[in-house]
Amino acid sequence: MTTTLNQSPKTWLERQLPGEEEAASPFFTLEKQQGARAVNIDFQFENGDRLGLPCSDIRKIEFEASKGITLYWHDETMHIKGRNLAQLYHHLLLHRVNAIIEDAGEVQAEESLAITKLIRENESLE
Repeated sequence: MTTTLNQSPKTWLERQLPGEEEAASPFFTLEKQQGARAVNIDFQFENGDRLGLPCSDIRKIEFEASKGITLYWHDETMHIKGRNLAQLYHHLLLHRVNAIIEDAGEVQAEESLAITKLIRENESLE
């Protein structure tokens, strides 16, 4: 049995990431380039408003299965409400998520990921 150089086994990072088919979701998008990190997260609210926040400034990411995901920046906090958010949390930890889309009306199976509410807390000094 012979092997060629082009048939190398997956790298450690490739083994950690789910396949693209598993990551496909109407509620978030991922950085497509292998090994690249997202620069910003584009939060897209159901009313059409959008907010871009830098991935490099995220101070903490908290996941509580019953409450959702909370991302903390210096002067902003974003709460992501929905169901089955573990996959999104995993991608956020790897800085691969470049958009998060709120859509309470999107019909999905109970076992699939859904983002029903994005809540922004702005702590800017005035």
